[in-house]
Amino acid sequence: MKQLLQLTLFQLKDKIDMSWLKSKKTLIQSIVFGILKFAIVAAVTFAILYALTSVGFISKYQDVLPLFTMFLTVITVLSLFSSTYNLTKSLYLSDDNKVLITLPVNANKLFFSKLFVYFFYELRKTVNILVPGVFGFLLFETIGFKGSELSALTILWMIIPTLLFVIIQVLLASLISIPFMYVYRLFKRNQIFDLIIVTLAVAAFIFIVVRLINLIPEDIDLDRQWPSMVNGFENFIVTFDKYVYPINYYSRLFFGESCSSGYHYQLTGITFLKILIAIGAIGLLTLFAFLVIRPVYFKMVYKTFEFDKNPQLAAKKNVRHKKYITFANKEFKLSFRDFDISGSYIAIYIIIPILLLFMDRVISAISTSMRGDNIAIAVNVLLTILPLLASNSTVATLYSKEGRTAYLTKSNPVNPFIPLASKLLFNLLFCVPF
Repeated sequence: MKQLLQLTLFQLKDKIDMSWLKSKKTLIQSIVFGILKFAIVAAVTFAILYALTSVGFISKYQDVLPLFTMFLTVITVLSLFSSTYNLTKSLYLSDDNKVLITLPVNANKLFFSKLFVYFFYELRKTVNILVPGVFGFLLFETIGFKGSELSALTILWMIIPTLLFVIIQVLLASLISIPFMYVYRLFKRNQIFDLIIVTLAVAAFIFIVVRLINLIPEDIDLDRQWPSMVNGFENFIVTFDKYVYPINYYSRLFFGESCSSGYHYQLTGITFLKILIAIGAIGLLTLFAFLVIRPVYFKMVYKTFEFDKNPQLAAKKNVRHKKYITFANKEFKLSFRDFDISGSYIAIYIIIPILLLFMDRVISAISTSMRGDNIAIAVNVLLTILPLLASNSTVATLYSKEGRTAYLTKSNPVNPFIPLASKLLFNLLFCVPF
């Protein structure tokens, strides 16, 4: 057990910054900022629920647990995607595996130390979002509706389902990581597949969003359509809660079972029985990880890539270009290879037209005055020039980010205007269509 703890702490230092423990000042600052983040997330959750009540989407006698199920579903899906990707890199693709495998420790302890490290890493992220979100729901349920006090037992109870939630999430991510790892390596070896999948995913996203925008009615009358909108929202969350069974089952571990007196939800014997069932599911997932995932992990760790054959690139004839074409070509290649630059422009070219379509669709469905039409035109213009305004952050660092390599530009035997102007060319051309 001591070796497992040492291995976990040894790897945890690379995942989590523990420098705040070295001095009382940084420790106090971290505690204060942690409390502030908790309070802000809980307050935002409570405010959203209160706003939904104010506009009539939630009645004072309506069960709010389906809304929490929807919240927990979003957290689960996003966390599972993030955990699967990061855990795959940590288990199979991390360079520290070559060092860890040489340590004189039991192989099983090495495997479980990897899972423990990621458990603490995910627990830290979950505490920042899920726990204050649950607290906001509990606060709204007890104070917002019932006028009763929030008991200390209910607050402390959140710790148990939160820990079990993170454990289940990490074990499920480790299970999904096996096929994900092979798919990831396939895409890395054949980048054309990666490009096709990303293109199809972006096209599917655009198609779905545009179809949803086109569902907006041509005539919006809030006074007449508001009751049907409220009923549609209530039916949606009830239906959603009905069909996401594993998550709505787990959401009741935070609140307890429904009762007719006192709190709307209360911890009962059924809640403790469900906790035992969740612990049993964790045991089965752990056994599966030991029997299936552990051999795959060690197979990937022991396999070396030092002698893998590298693909031989076809030799190209060196063609001499003019000076300004050479520098422009270099800057275009660097910009396309840097996803922070090229990805931001791709996102802008996708998001801005969708926002314009959505706004025009809504405004065309509402009867507006002359002033409203002018405001709509002004907002259209603002959304159009947003890429130009956002590009300032990129242009401002074009020269300074070169740092110590800036002397290479100065030492080129060409007019300084050519390399300096070529850095602006990529940003200029991609902003011209707007």
